[in-house]
Amino acid sequence: SDLDNLSGVAIASVVPSGTAVCERFCRDHLQIRPFIITGNTPTRLTIAYRPAKSLGPDRLVSALAACEVHSPPVICASLGTATVIDAVSGDYEFLGGAILPGLQLMTESLA
Repeated sequence: SDLDNLSGVAIASVVPSGTAVCERFCRDHLQIRPFIITGNTPTRLTIAYRPAKSLGPDRLVSALAACEVHSPPVICASLGTATVIDAVSGDYEFLGGAILPGLQLMTESLA
């Protein structure tokens, strides 16, 4: 299967119990020790967002991915259960942004 070709796994989750389940799966079924990404994981971004310790790994990974695809400054948006919009400066500073209701909740509230 395609899983046989995996050389590594990274997990970025805001649900600790979900992280634990994914980590256990990787170890038990893939024989891979996953890299767990947290809001404190060192990256090329300077975290200008305050309080920095409240930065979720999902937002960090989204910002890093946006910087890989486009040169900063960038604005990245994640549209899921919540709508998250964040900004990264031209100097690779994670500036933060806004967390809003997701598209489904917004649609339901306008109906």
